[in-house]
Amino acid sequence: MSLFAGDDLASAIAAVEGVEVRRTVLSCDGRVVPALLAGTKPLVRRVWLDFLEPSEDPDAVAEFPIRYLPRVVVGKVDQQVWHEDIAAGARRALLQASPCLDLTRFSCWEDAEAWFRRKRSNHTKNLERSLRKAEREIGPVLFEPADKDEAAFEHLVAWKRAHFARTGVGDPLAVRANLELFRGLFRAGALELATLRGDGRPMAAIGLVRLGGRVYYWMPSYDTTLSTLSPGNVLLNLCIRHAYESGAQEFDFMLGDEEYKWTYATDCRLVGPLGSEPVAGRVRRLAGTAKRRLTTAPAAMATSGA
Repeated sequence: MSLFAGDDLASAIAAVEGVEVRRTVLSCDGRVVPALLAGTKPLVRRVWLDFLEPSEDPDAVAEFPIRYLPRVVVGKVDQQVWHEDIAAGARRALLQASPCLDLTRFSCWEDAEAWFRRKRSNHTKNLERSLRKAEREIGPVLFEPADKDEAAFEHLVAWKRAHFARTGVGDPLAVRANLELFRGLFRAGALELATLRGDGRPMAAIGLVRLGGRVYYWMPSYDTTLSTLSPGNVLLNLCIRHAYESGAQEFDFMLGDEEYKWTYATDCRLVGPLGSEPVAGRVRRLAGTAKRRLTTAPAAMATSGA
């Protein structure tokens, strides 16, 4: 069972939205896809819903037919295949990357670190240097893999919202239902809060969900006034090590091909649409693509000297 079709998420949504939410199974384009049902509506389009995953159970029986699913795992490839064969044409093919780290590949943590250094030779030294600098400038650094402090969670929310404001990508946490969903998951213990503190001061935090041998990396951020100490990078590495040492099989970086994820990733889930897209949705998508091209064209011309 994946995160976005699980009981913990169903309970949190039900508490926030005041509707019955339960697991269901959808059928789309010949695939059987577990999902959640809120009232009578399958949850397939939410800002926090990265992707649904087809069932691997040959005996799974679909409850609802559906014509179109916007984000479904349609394949999985080695990370090198993504970069060499798929990435360049991904947008045209309506594919997005969801990097992941197969922890079962490594016989010990030192093997994992060697893999990371293959991607970035100074990886380990940079993190050690950042830790020493933080301890000199702030004080003793503490990693807490499952911090229960609600104030630390609110720090994460504030950092994340500031990030959305800086990047101009829109703020899903401005919607109260979305924010309360994450708060509910945290308070129920379904969303673990990993934190890095310097002399008690919160430096970085990551929301993690552990489910079925997988650790989902869902909501990371850090105090940007401490950016020279790389607290986000230090915390991420500590979280991955903790996942490995606690027996997790995979660290799932979720949707998005940010460069730092590829320092770790061994594989890549391919996320794309399934089924026949409704005409109205296709028109909106094409209109959005055309708008992005128009808004980026002047900047591109200025850069090229046109």
